[in-house]
Amino acid sequence: MNKQMSINQKRDLDLVRRIQYQLELYGIRKDMSPEELSALLEELATLSVDVVREMKELTE
Repeated sequence: MNKQMSINQKRDLDLVRRIQYQLELYGIRKDMSPEELSALLEELATLSVDVVREMKELTE
């Protein structure tokens, strides 16, 4: 049980770091074109879906 929790925490931390990285990119580049912003938002949406999927698996 403890080992599984540790694996889950590491996976969650990785997902959080990926999202934080994308948000930092957005914060640094406020001059983004609409196409760049759209691509970033699409990637963030995909990451959000991944987070929801991971959380659902953890609660099952």
